[in-house]
Amino acid sequence: MTALLALLLALPAAAAPPEVEKELAVAVNSLYDLEFEAAERACDAFARKHPGHPGAPFYASVVAYQRWITDGMISTTAYAQVESRLDATIAAAQATLANDPPLAHYYLGAAKGFQARAYAGRGRYMKAVPAASSAVRHLNKALELDPSLDDAALGLGMYHYFGARMPAGARPFAKLLAGEAPDKDKGVAMLRRVAVSSCT
Repeated sequence: MTALLALLLALPAAAAPPEVEKELAVAVNSLYDLEFEAAERACDAFARKHPGHPGAPFYASVVAYQRWITDGMISTTAYAQVESRLDATIAAAQATLANDPPLAHYYLGAAKGFQARAYAGRGRYMKAVPAASSAVRHLNKALELDPSLDDAALGLGMYHYFGARMPAGARPFAKLLAGEAPDKDKGVAMLRRVAVSSCT
C-alpha cells in the first residue's frame, strides 16, 4: 500500500505560467539535489513575491517531509511541520479556487497525495486512504479543467500504469485507495502524452 501511495505523488513540478514555473523550479531543483536549506530559502522568496500561491507552502511541506525522513521519521516536531505546511497548501489552494480552478485543483491533488504519503509513512492507513482518493479526484478535475496540465497527467498516468501492474490480488486495494481502478492502457496513453509534450 505504501508503494501505491508513493505513486500518487512522486515530486510534481509546478503547475503554473512559465515565468512562475521557473521561479518554483529553483525550489524543486534544490529538493532533487537534497539541498534543503536552499529549497527552503527558495520557497520563502517565492512566497514573498507571490503571496497566497499554494506552490510555496507545498514545496515547503516537501522540504519538511524530507527532513523528517532524514531524521529517522521519529521527531513529532518535524512531522508537525509537514502537517502544518500541507494544511497551509490546502487553505491557499482553496482560496485560489474562484480565480484559478485548474491550479487550485492541481495543488489540492498534490497536497492530498503528499498528505496520504505522510500518513502512510506513519502507518496511519485509515487516514491515508481518503486523502489518496481525494488526491486522484482533484488531479482528475485539474486535468478536466485544463488538459494542458502535464504534471497532473503525469501523476495520474503513473497511478494507472503502475497500479495496473500490481499483483491481481492487490489491485482492489488500488481502487479502494484512489476511488478508481488502475488502467494500464490509460496510464500508458497519459505518460506518452506527457513525454511527447515535453519534447516539443
